Amino acid sequence: MIIDFYQIGINKASTFPGFCPKHDSSLFNSIDNKPISLDDPEQLFLLAYRAATRELHVLMEAFCRIQALYEYQVSKELVPGDSPSQSSLEAVNYSLNSWNVWRHRYKFYDLNLIDERYNSIKHSIFTIFDCRPVIAASSYIYIGTDSERYPISLILNIIPHDQHSTLVIFSYPRQHSHHVRKFISPILKTNGAARNSELSRLLIGATENFFISPEKFEKWSDSKKTNIKKIYANFNDYSK
Repeated sequence: MIIDFYQIGINKASTFPGFCPKHDSSLFNSIDNKPISLDDPEQLFLLAYRAATRELHVLMEAFCRIQALYEYQVSKELVPGDSPSQSSLEAVNYSLNSWNVWRHRYKFYDLNLIDERYNSIKHSIFTIFDCRPVIAASSYIYIGTDSERYPISLILNIIPHDQHSTLVIFSYPRQHSHHVRKFISPILKTNGAARNSELSRLLIGATENFFISPEKFEKWSDSKKTNIKKIYANFNDYSK
């Protein structure tokens, strides 16, 4: 797996072609065309729903590529088609990961979206004040499995709010509140630089969809960039 940083325009960061333009516009209108309000349960729900949908899209797309590669290898007799191989097992793992994200989204988001039960998703929120925004994120983080074998996962959205503040929003199903709050307690129980440090550890160690401002990135040393890529590669491997 090759990990590297690349530059992307601010309007393309964290976008994905998971919906047609018509349905994307109608579904996410309230968060794309209105200021984010922390008192609006629909907006908070849709921010989480978009991140969960992006995760599902990314995993399904990856599965299709890996499955196509496996079938090509079988056709060229590079791997066996009737017994397990590294290629076939990797395809199966991505398929299972996709299925589990779909199950999580369907039970906790799709059904509640249809019935407009926006308060079914809980949120732990804090604001980073007095600091120019330098980071953004929209990520799905897997934690474990509940008693019914549904994934326990949380959504992390980091949103630049204005020139001097950044919103940090953790979203999760009401049923999983205890597990998620325990998982993010090292972040919620601290403040200031210590909280930002814990948040950075979570971003690098458990997410793959985050963005750094070019101004901040250029101030990093080459060794820091290399170390971050190494940590990221070790933790963000969906084939495991």
